[in-house]
Amino acid sequence: MTLYTYVQIMKVIQARKKYSVTYPDLYAPHGHKNKKEFDCVQRAHQNMLENMPSVAIQTLCCGIMYPLFAAACCGIWSLGRISYVVGYSTGNPSKRQFGGIPAHFGDMPLMIATFVVAYKMIA
Repeated sequence: MTLYTYVQIMKVIQARKKYSVTYPDLYAPHGHKNKKEFDCVQRAHQNMLENMPSVAIQTLCCGIMYPLFAAACCGIWSLGRISYVVGYSTGNPSKRQFGGIPAHFGDMPLMIATFVVAYKMIA
């Protein structure tokens, strides 16, 4: 997940410089000529902040019983999310699907495995 986080950080830093969006603005102000382009990069970053904690916790929980499976799922999710960021950062939100859909091949099995691990621990 660290690689994914660094890719995100670099994308936002580059977009802030490229589109001249200064702190403390989270998104480009209304009327900014590159609002959509910058906001797509920032939204991709926000989406990471929303999703990464649950994937990290699921990876840790599943890793108790299935460490290789958990690591593989987290790796698949991370690679898919990098592709998601690259696509979303183009300024065309529909291009995020090229990474978003493959990322679910990592997070959905991880979610199911979390329930399996929980069941085995209480049974």
